[in-house]
Amino acid sequence: MGNAVIPPTEPIDTIPVVAEIPVTLQAEDISSLPPWGQKLIADARKEAADRRGELRTAQEKAVKTEQERLAQAGQWQTLAEQRALRVTELEAQAARAAAIEQTIVESNNRRISGLPESVRSLVPSAYDPVMLAKWLDTATPMLAQRRAPNLDAGTSGEAVQMSDLTGAEITIAKSLGITPAQYAARKRKVEQV
Repeated sequence: MGNAVIPPTEPIDTIPVVAEIPVTLQAEDISSLPPWGQKLIADARKEAADRRGELRTAQEKAVKTEQERLAQAGQWQTLAEQRALRVTELEAQAARAAAIEQTIVESNNRRISGLPESVRSLVPSAYDPVMLAKWLDTATPMLAQRRAPNLDAGTSGEAVQMSDLTGAEITIAKSLGITPAQYAARKRKVEQV
């Protein structure tokens, strides 16, 4: 038999019209129908069930595809949010680095201005601020203007005005075990008070 439709065996005039079907017939009860009608209904039910199954599968697939698309879009959104956060962090680091570099540049300029004019031309101009700071750390002691030592018998380069001390005061300083310069410094402090 297969899926072939079996033509009615009764003449069309003898097939009952819908209005003549007894009211007691339920929609599921097709046993009172002729075999070809039962076959048509069974085939229609099977086809409808197959279509409902295909429709359900297609709907499930569409929902799954949409969820995957949203998930991927959500991941891109998450990645975009992470990248935006990283950009904000990097901008803060760049601002901090620029401030530190500016501080180093200002420090280098102060150190260079403290060098004698005759050696400032030796300072490299092609170095970046950090490298120049390292160079200045090494070279400044060699380039700085050296002061001649004070050779007038003062301690640690201090000049002692011997005219400020009397002979008695110099003798007192020696008897106390201090230098005349120390005695003179004490004397100036006392006089200022």
